[in-house]
Amino acid sequence: MARKAESRKPVYEDVRELICERIRKGEYRVGESLPSERKLAATFNVSRNSVREAIRVLAENKIVESRQGDGNYICAGEEGASSSSLTRAIRRQKQRLRDIFELRRILEPQIAYRAAQKITRGEVEGLKALVFDQERRIAAGKEDGDVDGAFHLLLARAARNLVVLDVLRSINDILGETRASTLQSEERRRVSLRTHTLIVDALEKRDPEAARQAMELHLLEVEQAIPGADGIEGKTLARGEQ
Repeated sequence: MARKAESRKPVYEDVRELICERIRKGEYRVGESLPSERKLAATFNVSRNSVREAIRVLAENKIVESRQGDGNYICAGEEGASSSSLTRAIRRQKQRLRDIFELRRILEPQIAYRAAQKITRGEVEGLKALVFDQERRIAAGKEDGDVDGAFHLLLARAARNLVVLDVLRSINDILGETRASTLQSEERRRVSLRTHTLIVDALEKRDPEAARQAMELHLLEVEQAIPGADGIEGKTLARGEQ
């Protein structure tokens, strides 16, 4: 699958468009099952994660029906696979990501603030180890979403509020949507690593306000670095505050 070098559109959006194009051409027919994720990944020369994400959004838009244990079936033809339908699906997903990041901006800067007041030396060293592990993963071209999630959970533990920690654990799958492999890029990984380091520096100095600002910067820049992210509200204001 050819992609322009300058494009920042997530790979799964290209996959989704290619599947819809084949539906419009009649190569994939209504009522028939799509090829397996493995075959689609090979056909389009992409990862299975990108295929899975494309199918998930197509299912949300009623173009594909996912039947547990029986594959993915086409349930809409040319009209359902139209560009306007794709546009609506893209908008819905982008809005969901914006909502999740908004939730993170409500919770996590204050968590960082409190953690700077209560964190132990051992916890600081634990965060440093996670940042080091993240750096090694990035250098090796490996996924680092699990390390990213572990960093934020350890930070929540350091805030010494068990209810906050329970809340974050209970919504971890939702928060994890912002770390999906399909949303990653080299720029985003680099930004995440750099701003994680700023957070750890502020925590080590036990500077609550610096920790809060570093977390705000982290969330802002990570969101902006998502491939295809645009029109993020408040980005100019937030940058001016850092």
